[in-house]
Amino acid sequence: MSDSQNDSHSVTVHGLGLHCGHEVRVELSHGSADLAQGTHRWFLAQDREPFFVNGIVHSHRLVAERTTLICKGLQTLRTPEHLACALLLWPHSNIDIRILNGELPICDGSGLAWLAALHQLFGDPQHPQFKDCKLRTTYTFGHGFLEVFPNPNQGLDIDASMQRAGLEQRIHVQITTAENLAQILSARTFIFEHELETAQRDGLLAGAQQGCGLLLRVGGEGIEVLEGAPMRTEEEPIRHKVLDLVGDLALLGRDLPKLSIRIHNGGHAVHHHLIERLSSLCH
Repeated sequence: MSDSQNDSHSVTVHGLGLHCGHEVRVELSHGSADLAQGTHRWFLAQDREPFFVNGIVHSHRLVAERTTLICKGLQTLRTPEHLACALLLWPHSNIDIRILNGELPICDGSGLAWLAALHQLFGDPQHPQFKDCKLRTTYTFGHGFLEVFPNPNQGLDIDASMQRAGLEQRIHVQITTAENLAQILSARTFIFEHELETAQRDGLLAGAQQGCGLLLRVGGEGIEVLEGAPMRTEEEPIRHKVLDLVGDLALLGRDLPKLSIRIHNGGHAVHHHLIERLSSLCH
């Protein structure tokens, strides 16, 4: 679970880190008015210099370990994707993000805590911004695929599907407005019971406790929700996969690419492959 504290200048969100298993804290505050409009600066611990500004630069490396890790030298930042997605709703606000423990709290497994904290500081969400992109590519991996091509309309168009441990879901999402993004931010992370047992035997996911997402079981009558019931929407698991995708794309900056994306059985490693291609082609 998570909690937040705020004054007129900052909001602190704290809770368990899903991977480290202990309390972690993030402080969101108004950035300097001297900076260019819409500057989002991320700081680690008490560092005076930002870890990165408005997206990944060449000195950073992305790693997929059940989440996204941003690495710079010996420093790492874990699980930025849900907050990064929420930040897309305030593209004109200067925001400083200070991560005190190297990992962001999992909260309820969705992006709603970040949406609420940013709303306290900066008021009503703004509409997301987009940039033209000419990328056209197809990528096949394991049991899935990724197809990307320019979107002839405005915004980001995503057709996502998954087939995993007896769960089959598909969703088509068009992201053009703040309302579209808010719907994605409400979807919680999920894991199957047997996957959680295996991960915890391996010393992983120490912070996976009640209230931090959906725990699912494959039964004779289909998928049973062991923790987190009822689902917020029938397609909540696949909607969360879209949240992860959009959050990873947001690490490129505050403007989303105008693309149509078809993705089956996606995940952070595939998102990072896409980010590598996008970083040189979007303008």
